[in-house]
Amino acid sequence: MLKFLKNGSQIAALALLSFQSSFAISIFSDGFESDAIGLNATPSKWGLTRQSVDVVDTTWILGCYSGSNCLDLDGTTRLGGRIQSQNFNFAAGITYTLTFYLSENQRGFDIASDFDEVTVSLGSLGTQTIVLANTAAYTWKAYTIQVTGDGSSGAIVFDHAGGDNVGILLDDVNLDASALAADVDTPEPASIGLLLSGLALVAMRRRS
Repeated sequence: MLKFLKNGSQIAALALLSFQSSFAISIFSDGFESDAIGLNATPSKWGLTRQSVDVVDTTWILGCYSGSNCLDLDGTTRLGGRIQSQNFNFAAGITYTLTFYLSENQRGFDIASDFDEVTVSLGSLGTQTIVLANTAAYTWKAYTIQVTGDGSSGAIVFDHAGGDNVGILLDDVNLDASALAADVDTPEPASIGLLLSGLALVAMRRRS
């Protein structure tokens, strides 16, 4: 619970801290809810750069992470799909966080020795290879890739190894950019002084 500050110095300290607070903005988000269900589909926010993927819903599988739609990254070609977003400019010094949810396949294959693999890339800044075993009970799990921009540009890529016609499921892909507020728009010292004086005056009036 927030408490009222009782003196000007506390308000001043809070004001100074606020200039160092971080902020984050979403620059890409997709839960595949706007895509039509179907085999060998191309999601509207992505390019299909190899083979195929399927847009599936709860009539095909047990459940997506959120909403009614998600993506089967293996498609129907037994060769696995590779999807790629638009290119993003990764500004130097800015932190970029890619989050997404994956599930084992849910379409009737229960082979303990069978594994699915997907390689996830965020431009040239970060890559993660994820292997999930086919099990009778599925789970959705969050994954994160966090990088610092270097001025380069690149796309979000999901590259599925494929091989069995049903693959890893993907849902809720989000890319955020964040930085210290002071790094982006730091007030001039004179402005800070005026602000602190005003806050202190407000505190004095509250005390009187």
